[in-house]
Amino acid sequence: MPSPTTVSHSRFKGVIQDVQISDGRNVTRIVEFFDLDFSSESEGGEVSRPPAIGRVSLFQVRKGVVSDDTCSPEDPCRNGGTCTVTWNDYQ
Repeated sequence: MPSPTTVSHSRFKGVIQDVQISDGRNVTRIVEFFDLDFSSESEGGEVSRPPAIGRVSLFQVRKGVVSDDTCSPEDPCRNGGTCTVTWNDYQ
């Protein structure tokens, strides 16, 4: 049994998609963090994809695109401008 390892946690903020694990030869599996729906991607046919690796446990991972509310708590826009949140920024 391996000895316990101390893990330094750093925060990741971004989008994770299309995660695949390969054995370096010819076996590739996808990592499905959430149930995948390919029904709108393909017209009249199945989408070809590798088999899933199996059940994955997630910790503090949100589905979809989530951004910080950069317009709150203090609206950065001045002179009557309207703040609109973009990806972790505002315009």
